[in-house]
Amino acid sequence: NRERLAGAGLRVPAVFAGPNHGELAAAYSARPGSVGEAYGITGPHDQAALRERLLGRLQDEMADGGTWLITSEHLASRLRTRDEIAALVADLHGVAPRIHVVAHVRRPDHLLPSLWGEAVKGGGARPMDADYVALVRRHLDQRAFARRWSKHGARLVLLPYLERYRREPQAYEDGWLDVLGRVTGLDVQGCFVERAERPANTSLPLPALEYLRHLNQGGRGPAPTGPA
Repeated sequence: NRERLAGAGLRVPAVFAGPNHGELAAAYSARPGSVGEAYGITGPHDQAALRERLLGRLQDEMADGGTWLITSEHLASRLRTRDEIAALVADLHGVAPRIHVVAHVRRPDHLLPSLWGEAVKGGGARPMDADYVALVRRHLDQRAFARRWSKHGARLVLLPYLERYRREPQAYEDGWLDVLGRVTGLDVQGCFVERAERPANTSLPLPALEYLRHLNQGGRGPAPTGPA
């Protein structure tokens, strides 16, 4: 996929180690959490060193100009304030004169159980109740998200959730490529041809998540009530 995108004029920096490009979130979040731990962040000194290393390598790699694609699902969840976003955009403006932020907006009723499931798989023990909804409410406020990301000299483009993608993965990919093409002016249709053998996140059915949640509380877990 990277080779096909590059052939269409849209390049992906080689500086990033993984498919989610989590380094930027770790480098600019005031609370990087487990994402920061994955990149050795133990304090401000580590974070400053990661920023300097990333920006230096991006400047070298992108010195000849062109159009570049940086992707990271962690930017939306870890950069929670305008100051964090402003610092990231300001530093990236030192590398690229024009920046577009393309955000995939998910339906709240799909996003909420996904957030809860990932929290449980990560060791969480909270039930998905009204208190949990209040806790993660900021993730569901799309207007607040748009306000945070549209104030810092980067053009914000929102990609609405594609309802059909669970049944038709190609529709999801075509929607992304259509937006990338309109934003960049490049013909990138047909550039996604290879899919990972395993998805990045593996979903669990509700009975399995409930059983795991009880185990996370330190108990033996309830008797299974369905397929797991």
